[in-house]
Amino acid sequence: MRRYYIYQLPHNNPNLFRHFKEDQEIDLGDYVPTWTDECGYQNDLEICEKLFEKFNLDHPNNFAGHSMSVSDIVVIVNGRDDVKAYYCDAIGFKEIKNFKK
Repeated sequence: MRRYYIYQLPHNNPNLFRHFKEDQEIDLGDYVPTWTDECGYQNDLEICEKLFEKFNLDHPNNFAGHSMSVSDIVVIVNGRDDVKAYYCDAIGFKEIKNFKK
C-alpha cells in the first residue's frame, strides 16, 4: 500500500493558486498538511488524478482544506527511499524535481 499526503497553502500565502515553474523553489514549510491516507493505485499520476477528483467532488466530511487546486502538492511515499512530490498545475500535475524529502 502506498501512502499519500496532500499539502495546501494557507489562504493568505501570495503563492496560492500560482502556476508551476520548473525553476521555482518550493518550500513545504509554507504548506499545511491537510490530508493523508493509503491508496492502492500503482501509477503516481493516476493517484494524483483520483485525488483531484475526490477532493473536488466528494471530499471526506472531516477534510478541513479547500477543494484541490493549483499550487497544492501531493506527496506519494512508496517506501522509505521512494518519495515523490507532484504540484497541481492548471492542467495536470508536474513532478517537483527539486523536492527535498
